[in-house]
Amino acid sequence: TMYDLLANAYRDQKDYKKVSEFLSNNKDHVSTFRFYSVVKRMLEENADMEIALQIAKLGETRNRQEVKSPKDKQPEYYSASEWLQDRENMLGLTLFVEADVLYRIDKKAESLPVIEEAVTLTKSKEGDINELYSKVLVENGEYSKAMEKIGEFIKMGYGTGAMKNYLYEAY
Repeated sequence: TMYDLLANAYRDQKDYKKVSEFLSNNKDHVSTFRFYSVVKRMLEENADMEIALQIAKLGETRNRQEVKSPKDKQPEYYSASEWLQDRENMLGLTLFVEADVLYRIDKKAESLPVIEEAVTLTKSKEGDINELYSKVLVENGEYSKAMEKIGEFIKMGYGTGAMKNYLYEAY
């Protein structure tokens, strides 16, 4: 908790270079959520996207380690499968912000496999992630896949209003 509070203090001061250094030096001590939350805030503030990408990639590495070999203790109220799903979901959220950063720095082709994995890990249940995936598919010229996936998202109830425009554009 102390490490998360320190990371948040740097984040709240908008000293993102210091946040990046702190997270890099303490990646095994902060929660896996912290990487996501810092990058999410940086996206909201349109802060330094290169630093945001560094933090997101650091978070991806930390979250992948947590999925494979958890350091955190499994809560008693989780079954083994629920615990794995929770860790995979956190990895999916981290990949989502990483893909968003890549998209914003005009690396749309690079963002596609990242956002695709985020959708898979979150079981297509996160509207914001599904929306970014839809947009990236359309902007990368993957029109057939975009129409298929957007249709699935809408049928499942995890679509967004913007997806209708992406569906129209793909069509």
